[in-house]
Amino acid sequence: MPCLKQLILAGNRLQAVPAYQSETLEKLVLQNNRLDDAGLREFCSRSHLPALKYLGLSNNPLTKETVHQLANTLVFPALAHLLLSHVPLGDAGAMALLAGSGLPNLKKLELQDCGIGDETLRSWMSSPRFTRLKELVLASPGNPISQLVYRAFCNHALAQGCHVDGFLPPAGITADSPGSRSWSALDNRRADRVDAVDQPALVFGLRTQGWLAESGSPAHFTKDPLELQ
Repeated sequence: MPCLKQLILAGNRLQAVPAYQSETLEKLVLQNNRLDDAGLREFCSRSHLPALKYLGLSNNPLTKETVHQLANTLVFPALAHLLLSHVPLGDAGAMALLAGSGLPNLKKLELQDCGIGDETLRSWMSSPRFTRLKELVLASPGNPISQLVYRAFCNHALAQGCHVDGFLPPAGITADSPGSRSWSALDNRRADRVDAVDQPALVFGLRTQGWLAESGSPAHFTKDPLELQ
């Protein structure tokens, strides 16, 4: 299949994936399998996938070993979107993602229910490699992040041009605009339609982190990353 661009292998109880060679493959979905670190070792080290932009690995029993290998591999130079939700990474694994020398084009990370806490977010705020990210999905019951650190992190991400859990600034507002640290997270959305937004992570994050009351009225960013010092 020399022209294959997408390969969907989700939910097949796979325990290992061999090294794969393709000049055209852009999307590979391996979610909901039984892949552990040993089962992906050869794939991450010996594959040749220069066009791969999307890699789905959510819901697999992986650890920081695989994450460290992914973060340093040179076999996925075009990878832009990486899914690792519901993988028990913990803070060590999550921090390894932005500490490696690989994945130069990574733009979007999905890391729901990964056991990520304040330590990871504090580390990312001081990481020069964080600036390459444009979208990050975190909000979930399985990521025990404190309200203070989460709010500060979202402000920091905004300043770096990264949207966290779907938050977007209102039209005309940038990180350098006067008062940008107090813009409403939902000023550019109709409050009476929040529940209909097709982004469960956004609604969950707003409510559990104290930015959205059950009535739907938005609150405001009021914390600055410097307050964490």
